Amino acid sequence: MGCCVAEEERRVRANAREYNEKFQYASNCIKTSKYNIVTFLPVNLFEQFQEVANTYFLFLLILQLIPQISSLSWFTTIVPLVLVLTITAVKDATDDYFRHKSDNQVNNRQSQVLIGGVLRQEPWMNVRVGDIIKLENNQFVAQADLLLLSSSEPHGLCYIETAELDGETNMKVRQAIPVTVELGDTSKLARFDGEVVCEPPNNKLDKFGGTLYWKENKYPLSNQNMLLRGCVLRNTEWCFGLVIFAGPDTKLMQNSGRTKFKRTSIDRLMNTLVLWIFGFLVCMGVILAIGNAIWEHEVGFCFQIYLPWDEGVHSAFFSGFLSFWSYIIILNTVVPISLYVSVEVIRLGHSYFINWDKKMYCAKCRTPAEARTTTLNEELGQVEYIFSDKTGTLTQNIMVFSKCSVNGHSYGDVQDVLGHKAELGERPEPVNFSFNPLADPRFQFWDHSLLEAVKLGDPHVHEFFRLLSLCHTVMSEEKSEGELLYKAQSPDEGALVTAARNFGFVFRFRTPKTITVHELGQAITYQLLAILDFNNIRKRMSVIVRCPEGKIRLYCKGADTILLERLHPINQDLTSVTTDHLNEHHRGLGTPSGSASTPSSDHLQEYAAEGLRTLMLAYKDLEENYYRDWSERLHRAGSAPEAREDRLARLYDEVEHDMMVGGLGTEDWMVAVAVPAELLRVWVPQLLGATAIEDKLQQGVPETIAILTLANIKIWVLTGDKQETAVNIGYSCKMLTDDMTEVFIVTGHTVLEVREELRKAREKMMDASRSVGNGFSYQEKVSSSKLTSVLEAIAGEYALVINGHSLAHALEADMEVEFLETACACKAVICCRVTPLQKAQVVELVKKYKKAVTLAIGDGANDVSMIRTAHIGVGISGQEGIQAVLASDYSFSQFKFLQRLLLVHGRWSYLRMCKFLCYFFYKNFAFTMVHFWFGFFCGFSAQTVYDQYFITLYNIVYTSLPVLAMGIFDQDVPEQRSMEYPKLYEPGQLNLLFNKREFFICIAQGIYTSVLMFFIPYGVFADATRDDGAQLADYQSFAVTVATSLVIVVSVQIGLDTGFWTAINHFFIWGSLAAYFAILFTMHSDGLFRMFPNQFRFVGNAQNTLAQPTVWLTIALTTVVCIVPVVAFRFLKLDLKPELSDTVRYTQLVRKKQKTQHRCMRRAGRVGSRRSGYAFSHQEGFGELIMSGKNMRLSSLALSSFTSRPGTSWIETLWKKKGRLSRNVVLGRLGANITLTCGDEVPTNVSVWWQVEERGAAVPGGHGRRLGEGNVLLLRRLRYEDSGRYICSVGSRPLRSLRLLVEEPPETPRVSCYRRSHDKDVLCEWPQQTKPSPGTRAVLWVKRRFMAENATEQRCRYFSKARKFVCRVKVPPGTEDTKHLVVSTCVSNGASGLAGEDKIITLSGVLKPDPPLNVTVEALEKAPQWLRVNWSYPSSWDPRFYWLRFQVRYRPEPAPAFVEVDQVMTTWLDIRDAWRGTKHVVQVRAQDEFGHGAWSEWSREAVGTPWTDPRDLTSEMGPFSSQFPTDDDNYEVTLPPELFWEDRADGAGGSVMEPSAHPMSSPYAFLVAGGSLLLGIALFVGIVVRYRQMWWTGRQRGTKLEGEGQHMLVPLGLPSPPLSDTPLLSCHTPTAPGTLHVTHVDCSSPRQ
Repeated sequence: MGCCVAEEERRVRANAREYNEKFQYASNCIKTSKYNIVTFLPVNLFEQFQEVANTYFLFLLILQLIPQISSLSWFTTIVPLVLVLTITAVKDATDDYFRHKSDNQVNNRQSQVLIGGVLRQEPWMNVRVGDIIKLENNQFVAQADLLLLSSSEPHGLCYIETAELDGETNMKVRQAIPVTVELGDTSKLARFDGEVVCEPPNNKLDKFGGTLYWKENKYPLSNQNMLLRGCVLRNTEWCFGLVIFAGPDTKLMQNSGRTKFKRTSIDRLMNTLVLWIFGFLVCMGVILAIGNAIWEHEVGFCFQIYLPWDEGVHSAFFSGFLSFWSYIIILNTVVPISLYVSVEVIRLGHSYFINWDKKMYCAKCRTPAEARTTTLNEELGQVEYIFSDKTGTLTQNIMVFSKCSVNGHSYGDVQDVLGHKAELGERPEPVNFSFNPLADPRFQFWDHSLLEAVKLGDPHVHEFFRLLSLCHTVMSEEKSEGELLYKAQSPDEGALVTAARNFGFVFRFRTPKTITVHELGQAITYQLLAILDFNNIRKRMSVIVRCPEGKIRLYCKGADTILLERLHPINQDLTSVTTDHLNEHHRGLGTPSGSASTPSSDHLQEYAAEGLRTLMLAYKDLEENYYRDWSERLHRAGSAPEAREDRLARLYDEVEHDMMVGGLGTEDWMVAVAVPAELLRVWVPQLLGATAIEDKLQQGVPETIAILTLANIKIWVLTGDKQETAVNIGYSCKMLTDDMTEVFIVTGHTVLEVREELRKAREKMMDASRSVGNGFSYQEKVSSSKLTSVLEAIAGEYALVINGHSLAHALEADMEVEFLETACACKAVICCRVTPLQKAQVVELVKKYKKAVTLAIGDGANDVSMIRTAHIGVGISGQEGIQAVLASDYSFSQFKFLQRLLLVHGRWSYLRMCKFLCYFFYKNFAFTMVHFWFGFFCGFSAQTVYDQYFITLYNIVYTSLPVLAMGIFDQDVPEQRSMEYPKLYEPGQLNLLFNKREFFICIAQGIYTSVLMFFIPYGVFADATRDDGAQLADYQSFAVTVATSLVIVVSVQIGLDTGFWTAINHFFIWGSLAAYFAILFTMHSDGLFRMFPNQFRFVGNAQNTLAQPTVWLTIALTTVVCIVPVVAFRFLKLDLKPELSDTVRYTQLVRKKQKTQHRCMRRAGRVGSRRSGYAFSHQEGFGELIMSGKNMRLSSLALSSFTSRPGTSWIETLWKKKGRLSRNVVLGRLGANITLTCGDEVPTNVSVWWQVEERGAAVPGGHGRRLGEGNVLLLRRLRYEDSGRYICSVGSRPLRSLRLLVEEPPETPRVSCYRRSHDKDVLCEWPQQTKPSPGTRAVLWVKRRFMAENATEQRCRYFSKARKFVCRVKVPPGTEDTKHLVVSTCVSNGASGLAGEDKIITLSGVLKPDPPLNVTVEALEKAPQWLRVNWSYPSSWDPRFYWLRFQVRYRPEPAPAFVEVDQVMTTWLDIRDAWRGTKHVVQVRAQDEFGHGAWSEWSREAVGTPWTDPRDLTSEMGPFSSQFPTDDDNYEVTLPPELFWEDRADGAGGSVMEPSAHPMSSPYAFLVAGGSLLLGIALFVGIVVRYRQMWWTGRQRGTKLEGEGQHMLVPLGLPSPPLSDTPLLSCHTPTAPGTLHVTHVDCSSPRQ
């Protein structure tokens, strides 16, 4: 019953959990984990065996347990399978552990819930529907959707920020219904038992409908009464809300969409190819099974006596059936199970490279890039469409007052002495607003002429700023005298009011009927008569005020296109000045060219060309009688029951019409045009000017978009903001340019209107293309399934801008294709006012029809659905919360990092994965197909060529690490070239590096290698002999030769495929070869034979085989024939058809020694793109709210008459120069002698007197004596008391003043250096026993040791509390952690200087972390001798890049000494020998994980006591003697799961192997290729001829027995086994049907 009701409506009763629980509403508990300790093993195995590959190998394992069909041991399959399952299980367990940890962290966050009339701290997971929650200022509403009941603001108002919901950071207003406003007391709220009946959970963010039933009354509820999950409480001290929707039922979660499992296109292609390989495997098995049946029927039947069939095999057909399954087992390595594990390891490595990339680390916000998934890395190199949010993603959402135009004069541009506009780097000091004590210190303006105009009393400038200080809906809060805080509903208004504030027109406060402004220090109060509010249709806002002198004045600001239409035609001459400037813009938008213009519009043209948001300002005076009449009509319209909005709009338009741009005075104009008397009631308004506001883009956004566009990536902006705002940002970030042919704007409100606008846009694009040429030429996509349209090949560049209501119609099923074709034909697409679900629908539309890889990037919760829908989701950790980051696949802090993520990491990941897959399939086909060819020579008996241990270790040991190194570290061009040449990105978009064609090429190369690998040794071994004359051919020697050839060939091949060599590549490739030979000789050694005689029987076979020169010549021949055609083909391709990466590498090599040419990009100005900039995002109705007075706080500050404070006068202080003394300072060292000289110009016959000014006593002749013939004063053995000012005088006239300072020599600096983190500079410091004098100067120099470079000087600072000097050393760029730096110091106080000893340091050797934080000691229940110690990393250390190791020490309070525990790698430790019931003191310190540098200081002491059993009487007896710690105590610590690797992706430890240093000449290339092909053909013909001869020889040998015991019957087609002195050298006992069965062999007998 409750469930049925819940589907139609929701009933919630306040403070009644039992009542609400019967409806079984969703709880607030979050669970993203999948396993627990009990279910992990079965569930994880079940999930893993749902993969086809794992199930397939499990099936093979079962087959191998059947002896009749298995010729391989079971461990050849079970070892790789168990390894794969274990690695995957460990990875899944680690991921789920972090999910458990995240869930616990979120669910246990605290919230204030009213329970039983008391506010209690409850975890989020315990919040239920119907609970009453208290929120405080700046608190994130993360628990649930709440019905606002009361708040600290008047009339139950509260201000919220909805950036997580709609991307807008402007404040919005929510208001409680009047009946609950007084429920501000917890006692009243506890008695509140109202019941809410509302709509069921839905995803409509802007709508809510419901009814509150309380005290037998009904109260309607709307969206204005709701606080939705995801918003932030602002400028409101507290509020109470009733939980309506919780957990997944909240509107935010309803908009998030379902989490989809994302797979890359390579994954899907790989699954298809694996299925094809399965089919190929079955075909090979069928062929060999048929061969076995025929051979058994024709040949094997003759050997029934000697080779009887196995028990149960009664026919050749059944033998072939068993042989089919045997070959399925043998050939299964064509699809190796290690493929999937290797792919995951490579992706994990790529993810770590992204996490470790310091160039994607934001030092300002201390946020690194993070790969939150490991399955999508290579898809980053295939992106074709990027869908981006605007606010917080492209912009910083920080509005700055940049420029303005007042009375035809533009302010804001700084000019140099030649009258040219100064560049940013040439700007002088900003304007000094110190004259204004109420100025905002954060505001900066660069044009001093505007402040001068204010000071000079320019009436137009004064009126301009007066309008900005009056025409707005900003609320002012003054918590302390002079400290103003503006509550702006949009950031634009906040920027404008702040600008007026700094220029002397300070908005102080408002009441419902007044506005008080301090104009140049004088408080003036204006009577507020009306606010003509803003809405999306009006695009303007006006206020009507009564000035102190009694005039009624209307101030208006709004979009320039709207205000220009309301100017009076009397100004036609003035407006025609700039009409031409507007025509281009209007023609670009398809509007008439006769619109009026003003001098300000010319400035608007210039401002818009710079991407600024523009507004126009105007005012007009109203006649008293007219206003009285208009006000009465306004009151009647506001009270009208019907068509209220239309009536108000007409009245607003009436009073704002017929505006004038200025030039004539009011009375002069009336006389000149003979205005009728009935029109004199309206005075003509004056246009004041225009403003230009900069919505600051994030750093590097235009450059990033430009580079991504060059990479053939299309960028669509999907924003919830207004059209004007989005278009402005489009121009600012260079998505929209004036070079575009046309910008189409779709604003239709019906399906027909939208369809018609899209049709006209397509027709215009087609007409423009026809006018350019008669045909179309375009390159088709690789995939024919993609939507192709002639529109995609049109000439010209177009852009499409579409509104949210139009997009809703465009996304309907019958119109979505038309919309997509139109949009894809445009270079840029901007969708405005879209909902979160519409964002996801647009992404899904492109995925559905274009079949292209899509990427969505955003920073707010309104972007979550888009991020989850796209192939790749990127979250920006900005100012809008972390919802987008939590839902993303990758995250970082700035949009500019996207180009590095795609062009460097994405392209490299795609390149590496493609090369890995090509090589992997090649090496496994080359390995497996040898068994297929061997089947024709062993009677199709399912006998293997290789030893079973080689089969097991081939993909695990011999060839796994080299291909992993290539897949992780390889790169074709350096990262700088990837950024410089965006076209390098296109192969990934076209899927050129790994597709079905490339797959078949790899397969063909593998088959070709397998043919040569088998038949060359086969042909050589036919007649080859040993050094002693014995025959070389035997089964094991042949197997060793083929296996060795295979390992060498694939190792050489991967060396050719590797484009970037590192030390790891060298180690893995050559180490794998060494491991192969080591294992080979070990398995054929006498030692293993003695331990396992039944497993390792072929003692000495490897040594004897590889000791023969013929074998090594065979291996060399096989290697050359396999590799030379590949090398020749690559040389030909490089010479005849090089790729772009080849050209880039060659260009880099050629220009390596040339000086790099820097190109300066000149910024091109746009002409004629003036756009409406009234892009305020605030909602309609704020003006009505202000006039009603509901939002006014009744404080004494607001109700008082607030007298004006005297402002600081503008006085220029002129310093009068007087005849003053020369004020020189002389420094003297303590205990030394010093000579003071009065001057050389003093006559020798004049008596000079010296006096000490501070003492007031004359000293004739100085301390010792006076020189009567000169002007010198000698002071001996200086003391501190000698310090003072010495004045030499002649009579009463002073000549010179010398200030003597006696200083003690500085202390010798004893420098110690340390680093707080790997990411910071080095800090050097030395202590001071005594406080240095003010004149002491300490300098430090640093340079790299053994480097011919100048030392860098660093000044040091003295810290009096710590009594030490500290210098921050800027480390020279490029300095490695192990390189030596020489640090020199010098301290001087003028009297003397001392240099410290040179100190040689390394960056890794001076690490000294800060002490660990948050050290806590917890008791473990029922463990009386255990304590759990927890701590966290210091804030200055980022554990994402570097780890720490810790040392813990503890002691019971009675014990004097500490017990220390070393080598702790975790952030917790269990103490297992604590004293019962005794308080313990614990401290922790840290050091770099590798032991570099010094230990940190010990942390603060933490105290804890073990758990005490209240029933245990011994707990009161104190500690026992046996509890003292001993040396044998052991402590269990858990090592971190991460590997301590260093990122070597930048090339450290290796060098780039250039495929072609110089272009190869064509004749030489043809000669090499032709010779290689001829050699290969000749060898192949020889092998075929020899094979034909031996085939017939083998048939003849297989048809009869030749003599009794003279020859051994070998149905392999090989010659007889050779004699060997080594025991058991060729003894072999095959078990498969159709092969030779030997039950008793005496190897010592030559006849055997």
